[in-house]
Amino acid sequence: MTNPDTAPRDELPVDIVDQAIRWSVRLRFGRARATTHVAFREWLATSPQHALAWERMQSLDSPFQGVPASVAMATLATARGGVDKGRRKTLKLLGWSGTALVGGWLLRDQVPWWRVIADDSTATGVQRRVPLAEGAVVTLNTQSAIDTELTASARIVRLRRGEMHATTGNASAAQRPLRVVTSFGSMESLDTRFVVRLEDDSALISILGGTLRLVAGTDGDSAIAQAGDTWRLTRKDASKTTPLPFDPDGWMDGVIAGRQMRLADLVAELGRYRAGHVSCDAAVADLRVSGVYQIRDTDQALRFLASTQPVRAVYCTRYWVRIMPAQEA
Repeated sequence: MTNPDTAPRDELPVDIVDQAIRWSVRLRFGRARATTHVAFREWLATSPQHALAWERMQSLDSPFQGVPASVAMATLATARGGVDKGRRKTLKLLGWSGTALVGGWLLRDQVPWWRVIADDSTATGVQRRVPLAEGAVVTLNTQSAIDTELTASARIVRLRRGEMHATTGNASAAQRPLRVVTSFGSMESLDTRFVVRLEDDSALISILGGTLRLVAGTDGDSAIAQAGDTWRLTRKDASKTTPLPFDPDGWMDGVIAGRQMRLADLVAELGRYRAGHVSCDAAVADLRVSGVYQIRDTDQALRFLASTQPVRAVYCTRYWVRIMPAQEA
């Protein structure tokens, strides 16, 4: 195996290149705090090859001048992905050399840009526990991303994507509240357990215990949510809404547990935990189902569904599944 510190200068190891890309994206386009800059300087000083990788990343200043941040992030993240003609052009643009470098990049799975810049994130079908200060704990659901920050007055979590379960820790008068910030507004408490789920046009909040103060937008309407309530938060207002047809924190136990769920809603929920595409035929979309469905083995869940309901799972490929009426040929 090649020692990273003795490899030829024009053939940087793939893992070091990946690290340089991550640092570039986070420092250029992320929310880089003082601790991020300290960690970057420590990484830079660890190896001469780190310095060389960063020197090459600096050469991107000219190509990306005036380019919107979202486009630049997508380009940098794409450079870590699979084989295609566009990616080869990207590598040429970045000016990296060395057959080992190019070969390594071309064999890697693409990482979405939101995972590159987030403090903590999860891939499809993965949950992750993130301990915070003063006993607070955040658990991320599938395809989720957060940033975290500790200030003198609050423990702050920014939910960038997906879904999270939060417990605020042991409440006391001296404790800093846990504040969760989303693009639709924020919520804050000292003594709560709750789940926040980002949707296209709002955030859905399920309060499992305690109370939670909600604020719409940056300084909009506020409301106090109680245990057992479900609220929808938009940039304009906060309002009570119908609870989900399944337990909002069931995924913490690896299941979707629901009562009288629309089959189409259950299938869509299962689809969040598997790679590829799964859909439901309109002929059975409104069928009502109840039960406990495993999310850590969605193929098993689909087999269970087909054995207990008048439906069948049709696999076009492993990654393309459609739920159809059982009686169709």
